[in-house]
Amino acid sequence: MKRRLLWALWLIVFVTGSAWAQTTITWSTWLGGEQLDVIQARIQEFERQNPDIKVEILSFAGEDYKAKLLAMMATGTAPDVAHTVIYDAEFFIENEMLYDVTRFAQSINTSDYFISDVYVRDGRVYGGYESHVQVYPLYYDVDAFEQSGLASPNVLAAQNDWTWDTFLQSIRRLTRYDASGNVNRFGLYLHQLWEVGWGIFLVSNDASFIDEAGTTVTIDSPQAMEALEFVRDLYLQHDVASHLIRLPVGDPLVNGSAAMQITGSWNMNHYQQFAGDLVNWDIAVTPRAPGMDAGIYYRAPGTDGVVLAGTQHPEEAWRLVQFFLGEYVQMDKAQSRLEVPILKEAINSDVYMQGPPQHMRVIGDLLNQSVPPPTTWGSTEVRDAIQEALMPVWAGSISLEEGVRQAKHAAEVRLQEILLHRGF
Repeated sequence: MKRRLLWALWLIVFVTGSAWAQTTITWSTWLGGEQLDVIQARIQEFERQNPDIKVEILSFAGEDYKAKLLAMMATGTAPDVAHTVIYDAEFFIENEMLYDVTRFAQSINTSDYFISDVYVRDGRVYGGYESHVQVYPLYYDVDAFEQSGLASPNVLAAQNDWTWDTFLQSIRRLTRYDASGNVNRFGLYLHQLWEVGWGIFLVSNDASFIDEAGTTVTIDSPQAMEALEFVRDLYLQHDVASHLIRLPVGDPLVNGSAAMQITGSWNMNHYQQFAGDLVNWDIAVTPRAPGMDAGIYYRAPGTDGVVLAGTQHPEEAWRLVQFFLGEYVQMDKAQSRLEVPILKEAINSDVYMQGPPQHMRVIGDLLNQSVPPPTTWGSTEVRDAIQEALMPVWAGSISLEEGVRQAKHAAEVRLQEILLHRGF
């Protein structure tokens, strides 16, 4: 009896002590609904693997997330780890809002990942790293290429002949007209937004809309002008469809109104689930610009979590950030296809390589030669000002030269306002 009593007392002490030893950290996000459910399941696995840590989830879906985060930082109630976007990295770092995780980050072999230096300044790592990425493949109708007697983009890419010129030739051959001369299938659907439109060609021509220092608008550089001229001609001379042209409801590739389109890698998930019986689709890299020895592609990294400066539990917070970079989460991302994992092993895994599409390896090809977006102060505002000013160019309302002049002026005014507020 005495032995049983001692055993019971020891068990009570052990359990109580374990509970006392558990640390609660907070993680914030703007997500809600099904998207949040996915990450909640991952965090539950984190808690299973780390029984000494409890994660409290703070969801601010429907609110101005950045403003909410700033307000919490000001009142000392900020979360330990925050879901954020890389565009805020420069702002957060300069305002000392991110915890210096350099000593923790040494546990991450960055060569195993497609990681940029967005959160790195002068050799110091602030907050963490991005944990997933999106790239922008060319989606195409395999049957349309075969019926038009064309080599596929992947065949041409393997021959190092997938260029702006062969891309344009394909568009012309794929475009179909009715008896009245109206287009009933466009060779290409190209949106007018940066990430799925003009920006793809700007990046491929080794150009940008702003310099590396983030102080000079460069949308009128020779390389940028060459790319913008090519995009303008696609819209105005080669019957390329944009959102200005009324198309059947739904995805233009799936409903047969276009033979190619450029869109995000997340669309593979949609195509796999809903398009397989409607279109024989595949993906390829976007075409190489003239004069370039290799393609240059755009990637948009995402960040599941960075450690904020006010945390009282930096080690536990870092373990959550590290978990987002670990095999469990990265393979979960590979399985879902909604996000591209940033761990190379996950991208090259059988789980991720299993089609459709047939050429899944294209995602790795895009990442291997990709560049992230500018993240300097005001870069997104500069991009948006340029994008708005270029809309009349794509519609043929004003000349390219006038559109770029207006775009540069609007962007410079906006940038100077932002830099002045910053203290330059």
